[in-house]
Amino acid sequence: MTGNKINLAPLAMNQAFKQLRDHAGTTLGTAAALCLPIAFISLYTALRPGWGPRVFSYLAGALIGVVVGYVVTAATGMYAEENDPGVKGLFGRAASPGLFRFIATTLLFNLILAGVLGMALVPFFFSLGSIGPQRLMSLRLSEADFLRLFFGLMASLPLMVVATLFVYLKLGVAPQASVLDGTGPAASIRRSWQVTKGRAWDLFVLLSLMFAISLAISIVVSGPAGLVSAQPVPEAGADPLSPSFYRSLFGPPEPLGPAAAMVTAISGYLSTLLLTSLTAAMLANFYLYARNPPQPAERRKEGRSTRMVPLRLPADAAGEHREPPASRSAENPEAFGRDEDRPAPKLPDSLEPEPPLPPDEPPVRRPPD
Repeated sequence: MTGNKINLAPLAMNQAFKQLRDHAGTTLGTAAALCLPIAFISLYTALRPGWGPRVFSYLAGALIGVVVGYVVTAATGMYAEENDPGVKGLFGRAASPGLFRFIATTLLFNLILAGVLGMALVPFFFSLGSIGPQRLMSLRLSEADFLRLFFGLMASLPLMVVATLFVYLKLGVAPQASVLDGTGPAASIRRSWQVTKGRAWDLFVLLSLMFAISLAISIVVSGPAGLVSAQPVPEAGADPLSPSFYRSLFGPPEPLGPAAAMVTAISGYLSTLLLTSLTAAMLANFYLYARNPPQPAERRKEGRSTRMVPLRLPADAAGEHREPPASRSAENPEAFGRDEDRPAPKLPDSLEPEPPLPPDEPPVRRPPD
């Protein structure tokens, strides 16, 4: 933070938006083609009742989203090297072995997240165990059972938030590391841990902005689908302790009409395309910035410039300026670097030492008179 302004350069958001804008035909065109099966799967499952078709639609959408995320991440690495592979090249990357490393790293990340969340849910699991499986399956719960569930959930929620933030802030760019560095799942997890060291706040701000952008896109794109595909809700005044209340609330979805199914399919297609492409580009550019941060610019002292001025010695008797003695450097390897290795400077003729005097002759003894 500089003054009252927040430095957003470490987030690399401008670079992500610039790449998507400059290479929209390549990146978004390839992602749009890969997301087409989502529209047809969503249209088919929306016309069928029950949870089975819906679960299949969610799993297929998640898998296609992973493929699109891999392609956009790989494209980001190529653009950073000033290499535009084109649509054909990106389709080739979608079938490369790197996709399986990306999927394996994503699965490992989600397994770690699930394990940490499972530990955070221990208070809620204790409340479920105190009620018993038979009463839970029969959906005949008393007010005391609801209180146990409520307090167990309230105790687990803060732990879940802390656990989720910890995993995402330390391991959130592991899938990007597997693509941009070509490492395996375990090495990508370690690489993400190293790269995010000291950048937790930057990644937290980036994830918060990504969540806000995703929420805005979901409201705009998926809002119409939610209006036309609304499922029946419990009637007003229904007893919340009765089993029929939960069956009507969590029961299998009913099939939609053709128009509602079409709107649902289109909204699902656009949501997957925009959200996956944007989040993958932002995380990939953040990883590239964190892995190779730019060198800091030349610092300036307060009110003074640090620009170096060549040194000139005072003029000699002839009126010519003398240059300072050379120093040993990469540009001047022949120069002497130590004073004891430097030859003694030649003095002017006027200062040359006089030749030594001849030795004194022995005094001449004179005979006494």
